[in-house]
Amino acid sequence: MGRIIYIKNWRSNSYMEEVLNELRNENYSSKDVYKAADKLLRSTKYNTIPVDIVKLLQELDFTVGTQILDDDFCGYIAIDKSTSERFNSKGIIAVNKNDNIGHKRFTIAHELAHYIFDYNPKNESYYNTYKTNDVQTEEEIRANKFAANLLMPSNEFIDEYNSVRECDTNIVASLAEKFKVSAKAITKRMEELNLAY
Repeated sequence: MGRIIYIKNWRSNSYMEEVLNELRNENYSSKDVYKAADKLLRSTKYNTIPVDIVKLLQELDFTVGTQILDDDFCGYIAIDKSTSERFNSKGIIAVNKNDNIGHKRFTIAHELAHYIFDYNPKNESYYNTYKTNDVQTEEEIRANKFAANLLMPSNEFIDEYNSVRECDTNIVASLAEKFKVSAKAITKRMEELNLAY
């Protein structure tokens, strides 16, 4: 693994921690996790499109960075004492430096979901990796759906889709640019929302 290039973090916001604790107590499944993404978005100042996922994580006291990783390795989250001391933050989310910006943003949101739903604040450490060929467990499906709903909220996505559809022949590319996600994420989101290409 290569050197981590990171962006200076901000200090944690207690209001944000309260929101996260509320989300943790709800026990969301992959079927209703969109409610958690919506609640988090509406509770922050980062609810404009495209969602500034890096600043949102920095507000939660995470260092976000890139690292050279294997091709199928999208990223990871690490929370432990040595990481906290090294980066002067709660933990780190690192993404594959070679992925496109849209995929990096999705990976960050995916790891945020693991922090919200799978990390136990009573434990001293937590680690999770995200790979393109991971087995699709309930936790991974929930993290993917959370990331999709956080970065591409359904109401905003449908509004933008309807706007773009009227004047643009390349709907997927236009939506990918607007939401700053990959074309693959746009295509999947269109399928989830039953929107035609």
